[in-house]
Amino acid sequence: MKNYRRILALLASFSLMFSAFSCGQETAVESSLSEDSIVEILDETKENIESDENNNNNDEDTTDSTGADENENADNSETTTAPADDNNENTVTTAPADNSNEQTVTTVADNNTNNNTPTATTAVNNTPSGNAQVTTAVQGGSSSGGNKVTTTTKAKTPVVTTTTTTTAEVKVYSAEVVLGGSPVISGSNVTANGSGITITGGGDYLISGSVADGMIEVNTTEKVKIYMNGVTITNSSGPAIQVTDAKRFIMVLMEGTTTKLTDGGSSTVYDGALFSNDTVEIKGKGSLEITSNNAHGISSDDDIVIENGNITINSKKTGLMANDDITINGGKLNIKSGTNGMKSKGTMNINGGYSVITGGTKEEKSAVYAAGALNYTGGYLYAAGNAMTAPTSSASPYAVVGYTSGCTAGSNVAFRINGSQVVSFTPNNAFRCVMILSPDLTSGSTLGVSVGTASNDFTISDIANIFTV
Repeated sequence: MKNYRRILALLASFSLMFSAFSCGQETAVESSLSEDSIVEILDETKENIESDENNNNNDEDTTDSTGADENENADNSETTTAPADDNNENTVTTAPADNSNEQTVTTVADNNTNNNTPTATTAVNNTPSGNAQVTTAVQGGSSSGGNKVTTTTKAKTPVVTTTTTTTAEVKVYSAEVVLGGSPVISGSNVTANGSGITITGGGDYLISGSVADGMIEVNTTEKVKIYMNGVTITNSSGPAIQVTDAKRFIMVLMEGTTTKLTDGGSSTVYDGALFSNDTVEIKGKGSLEITSNNAHGISSDDDIVIENGNITINSKKTGLMANDDITINGGKLNIKSGTNGMKSKGTMNINGGYSVITGGTKEEKSAVYAAGALNYTGGYLYAAGNAMTAPTSSASPYAVVGYTSGCTAGSNVAFRINGSQVVSFTPNNAFRCVMILSPDLTSGSTLGVSVGTASNDFTISDIANIFTV
């Protein structure tokens, strides 16, 4: 605006001058402004106008490159502008600014006359609080040549490698024991007893190894859980495992392993290969093989609970013997017994799992016997023996088939539902009846039963189905 005022003032001066000239005052005007003076004033005014315009342009460029507050968050690009010069050739390379980028700005000034090429390199590390801007200027050149300025901004993209490490939880045991002629014990609450061990406190215990003539005894008022990592225990004079006292005894069969328990002797008190005065619970994804030479496979003065596992029992007397209750929730159970397959002096609950049970040779003994209620809610149970306790309550129809003339040991038994065979097994003793508990057995379905070469079909009705052949 100042430039325009100067022009207007100059024009006004000219107007007055010419006005004065026309009124006969030519000598006075010539004495104050000569022709050369007027030209000089015009040239000076033109140069001032051009200089002001260039300065205004430079101010606008600076504002655009460094002071754009409104766009600071929306556009993180960094721009470095070389000084304006009509003779300069500017090349600007701009990369997006990143708080984690390392940027290098290189400015080269080339003098055409002297071929001087000074180089300035500036490293910029941006911080999370904002983007840092650096403008590097290299002065040089002469009046005979123009400056060539090249500005390069290099954005170094960081390579981020993320490594996620999942650490498996490590089980902490109260003690770890390796069985053998001289047990190796690491931890607390376990003492060596000849070639056997005694657990005297509650906790979790990892057991491995084998012992040819020894025993694991538990004697505490607390809960004890033992993790069987492929253990073999044989005791010629008593139980392989004896729970003299415990609040609760839990055996965990570790996946991929097989634990073998074998007893001996003739004790009528500690009468199981696995004997407990308290509740026994079996769980885990491993296998358990029990051979009872004295009496029962697993014997408990309280309860027996089978959660899972692959369990095989060959017993001189009863496979599972409980004073209070037997509950099967899962797993696979295969019992071949000399008297009763499973016997509870109290109640029995079949809630899941897959069980194949055969009883003994005495006529009064059963494959499945419960003095109290037998409740069936799910799972599969197939049994053969001299007698059978039928369910007191059942979630689905069940069937018991009696053979008046009896069946010989080694006769193959097969069950079919609607023509499809569901199980086949061979009892080790003579038997007189078979039983099937299965959720697949429904009212109106056809049950086929084969014993040896004889075969019969039966139509199933609601809940209780008792047949005689």
